Amino acid sequence: MLGFDYSNPGYYFVTTCTFGRRCCLSRIDGRNVALTPIGCIVDQVIRETFATIDTAILEEYVIMPNHVHLLIYLSLDNAGTTVSGLMKRIKGASVAAVRRDGLLPQDSGPLWQKGFHDEITRNDQHLERVRAYIADNPHKWHEDEHSDDDW
Repeated sequence: MLGFDYSNPGYYFVTTCTFGRRCCLSRIDGRNVALTPIGCIVDQVIRETFATIDTAILEEYVIMPNHVHLLIYLSLDNAGTTVSGLMKRIKGASVAAVRRDGLLPQDSGPLWQKGFHDEITRNDQHLERVRAYIADNPHKWHEDEHSDDDW
């Protein structure tokens, strides 16, 4: 939203995609998400990031084959924590760890697309829809136009 301060307290629904929408983070079997080695690193980085920041809470998230959804709450006293800063930290740390472990071939390009998509939750009904969307996303994976793509 133009002119919105993304350090304001509230809930943010964030989606970030892999470069070229490559399916390198997980595999979906029904409602079950099986993380790949890259997905395990992304999961660890997400958990560690929010474990070290007490002004932001990761309420829900799911690591899909080619994207990640996060529901983030920034507290009233967020001390300069921003959605952009959190995503920069998650993406940067996960790329560094994946490259360190040799899981991203040099000729494959970057792990993540530039930027991310975010939505500010407007009210309790919107928040509940976002929670349901994240929970149902694995079950709806077969409907994704990129669900057959693989690395």
